[in-house]
Amino acid sequence: MRVRIFGQQLFESRWVPRPRGWLNHRFLCDGKVAVHDTWFDQGYDTAVVYDHKTLQRLAVLDWCEMHASRGYLLHPSGAVLFKQQAHTQKFRDQWHV
Repeated sequence: MRVRIFGQQLFESRWVPRPRGWLNHRFLCDGKVAVHDTWFDQGYDTAVVYDHKTLQRLAVLDWCEMHASRGYLLHPSGAVLFKQQAHTQKFRDQWHV
């Protein structure tokens, strides 16, 4: 499974056979996103995964700035971490993910 990692200082992606408990990380999106406690403790506790090869990064960035300014983190491998569940649901509805 490909895991998008919102690390303490680095955002990366990694293929792992089965994501299990990692020190200082919480798993979201059925284990597809790992969030370091640093971000989780700041309120970034809901995520959505999308196909970054289909959706243009600039379009996603524009949407996030318009709807969730200062309330999101964008992962380069197709995930967005939001502070509010409403933004996550709105993103899913708009982009059909």
